[in-house]
Amino acid sequence: MSIMKILSILVLVLFPLSSMACSSPKAGFGYPMEKLIDQSKNIFLVQMVSVAEEGFTNTYSLKVVEVLKGNAPEIINFVNYGSKYQDNDFDNHNNIKFWVKDNIGRSKWPCCICGPDHSFKKGVNYLFFPDLLGAIKSAEIVNNKNDKWYKFVQKRINQ
Repeated sequence: MSIMKILSILVLVLFPLSSMACSSPKAGFGYPMEKLIDQSKNIFLVQMVSVAEEGFTNTYSLKVVEVLKGNAPEIINFVNYGSKYQDNDFDNHNNIKFWVKDNIGRSKWPCCICGPDHSFKKGVNYLFFPDLLGAIKSAEIVNNKNDKWYKFVQKRINQ
């Protein structure tokens, strides 16, 4: 097979994949935790009140439980693209892995959606950064007020 035929086949195979890639990541992409906190206009502790499932998407309705920064609407809607629920709270965020890597959080970042695919569960609190949902740590589980991430965010805001 000639080199031109191989290149043509390669282009035809790769072109559809590139058209599905994310052209522009969500705001907050790649932010380290300090920048995430500092640049966020709104930081809330939220709980899911309902979920509407439709095909491969879930639309979560989130109720603001506490305002750490900014102005909260009564309900926040967030669309998830089918990722399964991730319940990793990094042992109340005491696990060193959460703190040493900016690209680690509870939510997965699947192909082509331009940000982490956060999922939510009723009765669980989440520290939510609605302005910068491209940051991997923008919807972490906070089981209690002694959670290390929750305390870190509060301290950083109050500096």
